[in-house]
Amino acid sequence: MPTCAHCGMEYENESRYCSRCGRQVSVRGAMEDLATEKALDITDVRYKLGMVFFKQRLYKRAIEVWQKILDEHPGDGDLERLIQDARDRQKTSGGSP
Repeated sequence: MPTCAHCGMEYENESRYCSRCGRQVSVRGAMEDLATEKALDITDVRYKLGMVFFKQRLYKRAIEVWQKILDEHPGDGDLERLIQDARDRQKTSGGSP
């Protein structure tokens, strides 16, 4: 178990602050949490942007945006179905949008 560099108190790996002296013990953990939060936010924005394109019948653009998400998060069945739906609608609408 890691120990606080200031007072020597042991702390859990996921702790950010020492329970004895209150000093920050894990900058790396805090940075990882922040990076994950930002990644989730950008994924949500991309998903919503894809929905805007889809509703405007801009299927090619929706597919491009959603494909970026799928490349970063493979195996998302719901997203795969949305992409397939957009492809099917693109074919029946005559192609390019």
